[in-house]
Amino acid sequence: MIFVNLINLLNYQQGFRFQKHKYIVMTNSILKTVFLFFLANQLFAQTSGSFEFTFTQTPHSTVHGSKHNLAVWFQTESGEFVKTDSRFAGALTNDHLPIWSENAGGPALDCLSPNCNVVNATTGATLADYSTRTVTWDGRNSEGEIVPDGIYKISLEQCWVHGETEKVFRTFLFEKSANAIVLLPEDSDEFTNISLVWNPVASLNEMEGNEVVVFPNPNNTDVLTINFSEASKITVHSLLSKQVYSSKVNKGNKTHSINLLNFENGEYFITVFNNEKTIKCKVIINR
Repeated sequence: MIFVNLINLLNYQQGFRFQKHKYIVMTNSILKTVFLFFLANQLFAQTSGSFEFTFTQTPHSTVHGSKHNLAVWFQTESGEFVKTDSRFAGALTNDHLPIWSENAGGPALDCLSPNCNVVNATTGATLADYSTRTVTWDGRNSEGEIVPDGIYKISLEQCWVHGETEKVFRTFLFEKSANAIVLLPEDSDEFTNISLVWNPVASLNEMEGNEVVVFPNPNNTDVLTINFSEASKITVHSLLSKQVYSSKVNKGNKTHSINLLNFENGEYFITVFNNEKTIKCKVIINR
């Protein structure tokens, strides 16, 4: 009997050790799964948000007047194509945007080729005027999928006369992440008043309401005044998202005035940027 009890006790201890080992293995597996899930979220986060890129074109006058071609598109930092924002060219100028053509999947000398990806992009004929242009992006590729967070680049290719000297290509890098950014690159001979703003959904309108005051609103005067605690840039857009005003703000300034003499009556959106946050205000002009 004693011998039998010793055997049973030994079997129980061995079983306990086996069960304990099994529990440890299961625990380690769970921890590994949780860690890998966390790591995947960190490496492949897909933050929703809005990106705004603004630039003013330098006018050129040639035998073609102010006509010119323009393409704007997004890529990853390594050059993988993401999405075309816009392409403007005609049948006689289809060879004027070779860099965009190749990046969009088509032949260099035919930017009108059906192989060039223009899904969800704005396309049109040769542009007739130079102006301030605003590009917006929702963080999605041409297939409508939110792209992973990381470093991206937006590229501009512009040509105003056929040849190698009457064209320009520029690229700007920015980071798509859970953090808001405001970038103000240096002006160049071809583009001025350049700004890049990324706003993750969680960071939109993060400024406290009392940090920005716009008055009078509604406005029936010729001047609009904006008070703020900190700002690096101020823009004004119409209800149709057309930018009608843009100005950098000198460091330390707490107020900014806008002359409204050239503004038509209506509703406008004012965006105040600082290095970390933005806030949008709607103002009604009725003079």
